[in-house]
Amino acid sequence: MAFKIGHTAITWRNEDIADAVRCLAELKFAGIEAFDTLIEKMTQSGTADLCKELGLPIVSAYCGLDVLNPLKRDEEFDKIPKDTIFINPED
Repeated sequence: MAFKIGHTAITWRNEDIADAVRCLAELKFAGIEAFDTLIEKMTQSGTADLCKELGLPIVSAYCGLDVLNPLKRDEEFDKIPKDTIFINPED
């Protein structure tokens, strides 16, 4: 059984995320994980395009959403950046 291994972006400072993307792609990681706020910054700065170019998809995001409370679930999902899917190079 083959495993694909990703890496969390928390290892780098937010301002160094482009360097992290290049490094992780060079090391042949299968994907990257980031905070939701970092994903938004990556989209605005063009680093999301770099992910796409280097074939390093953002495969996971961690954030403080309350999706277990049915009264808040829709409101919480609205907090997820709308262009997150744009980062996926398989689109």
